Amino acid sequence: MTHAVPEWIRSKAKKADSLQAFAKLAMSELAELGGDVALVCGPISTGGLGDIEQNLGVFNASIASLRRSDPAVFDTLPFEAGIVDQRISWEKNPANAGKPFSTALMAEFYGPLFRHPSVTHAYFIPGWEASFGATMQRGMLIALNRRIVDLPPDWSRTFRLG
Repeated sequence: MTHAVPEWIRSKAKKADSLQAFAKLAMSELAELGGDVALVCGPISTGGLGDIEQNLGVFNASIASLRRSDPAVFDTLPFEAGIVDQRISWEKNPANAGKPFSTALMAEFYGPLFRHPSVTHAYFIPGWEASFGATMQRGMLIALNRRIVDLPPDWSRTFRLG
């Protein structure tokens, strides 16, 4: 799978020099939303439609659709281009040989978000089971006693992609 990020994501990307810095930005935005905030989880770099651009399209459409009934759905898409850039740098660094980027991503970015007191629940896009990262996220959310909502298998029929 390629690490290419579509221009429509890059155009709204947040800038930061580390996963911790991205987490700090995200937590600031979470605090502004108040309570009862939802996250959307699912495949991006592994699983799903097998392509980052298509998977991000599903995320974008899912967030927009979910916000109709749950206005406090947090949009992580502005962080995704930077996360992909961090992954590329991570994989090029010989010091990280044999270490999975996903472990750092979960510990340094998603972990702090999931622990934020504003986050109460998460929606899982169908196909999350095939995503290494989404399965890690689900385990973290269960351990934190956050409510999990599995979107129906025909979820993508509720919106148009592209």
